[in-house]
This record gives sequence, C-alpha cells and structure tokens, in this order.
Amino acid sequence: GVALVLALALINANANTYALALINANANTYALALIINANALILALIVNINALALIALVLINA
Repeated sequence: GVALVLALALINANANTYALALINANANTYALALIINANALILALIVNINALALIALVLINA
C-alpha cells in the first residue's frame, strides 16, 4: 500500500529529473551550437573583410 505509493513516487521523481536533465542537455547543446555558428560567421566576415582590403590595396598599388 504505502510502500508501493512511495516507491512509485520515487520512480516518478527520478523519471522527471532525468527528463529535465535531458531537456537541459539538449538546450545547452543547442545554445553551444548557436555560439559556435555565430563565431564561425564572425570569423568568415573578418576573413572576407581582410580579403576585400587586400584586393583594395592591390588595386590601389596597381
């Protein structure tokens, strides 16, 4: 009776904790992916700007 109810409550609490941990891990992974993607975009912009500046210097010197 009471022991079974307590056992089920513990199982449910563990399941809920595990589900929340999985959701949090997924959210963290997604946030990290966004940060990495933003950094890659910034890096691509810097490389592109540097390439344009280099082309401009070559044209000015030509």
